[in-house]
Amino acid sequence: NLSQTKAEFPQIDFGLVASEEDSLFHPTKRESHMEKSERAYKFLTDFVRTRPEKEMAVVSHSAYLFNMCNAVIDCGDDEELK
Repeated sequence: NLSQTKAEFPQIDFGLVASEEDSLFHPTKRESHMEKSERAYKFLTDFVRTRPEKEMAVVSHSAYLFNMCNAVIDCGDDEELK
């Protein structure tokens, strides 16, 4: 739960966390690739794009990052990203 996580990581600002319990975790159901991609897209468009910071670190589980980087982000012909 959030209270325990806050106690373990007091240097982190959890001010944007909406609830004490993780509403996205379901012990008997895993997200499909499409559901993960939709959540990653929503994160990028609703949160990351609205932030004033010029640099940001995103910390997450590898499956979420895999979907974000392979199913959501289109880097086009950017040579620096190849």
